[in-house]
Amino acid sequence: MITHHLTAGAVRSALEDARARGEACLSEWIRNGVLVPGREIEAMWRMTGDELAAACGPGGELFSLWIAQQHWYPSEILRFSRDAFAEVNRALGDCDPTHKLLFLLTTHGALRGLRPARAYVQGLLPDILRAAEVWTSDH
Repeated sequence: MITHHLTAGAVRSALEDARARGEACLSEWIRNGVLVPGREIEAMWRMTGDELAAACGPGGELFSLWIAQQHWYPSEILRFSRDAFAEVNRALGDCDPTHKLLFLLTTHGALRGLRPARAYVQGLLPDILRAAEVWTSDH
């Protein structure tokens, strides 16, 4: 059996490197439009900033990621109706926002190899909700 002994400094360094890579990925998603500012959600669904904040509460309709002192939202949700996305978000439960985002960005066999937003456009909301529940139980 091979064992590795890591010093506390090596572990700390590895964690800092991983955190930096994660932040770089999130920044890239902002630049590429994968994540959008709240004003886009507010405009699309005719919400005020206060309504948007309330919609992101526990068990709420939406979720956000906190990046660079600001809430960012997956642009994928703009393909859903507000009510439909609320169902999807609730099906994802208390899953971490990053895992929820990955659910939206992943193609799923149960959705005919589509991402959830494209599947929604094709009328597959019940399938999306089932896939979300499975995703949550796996993550």
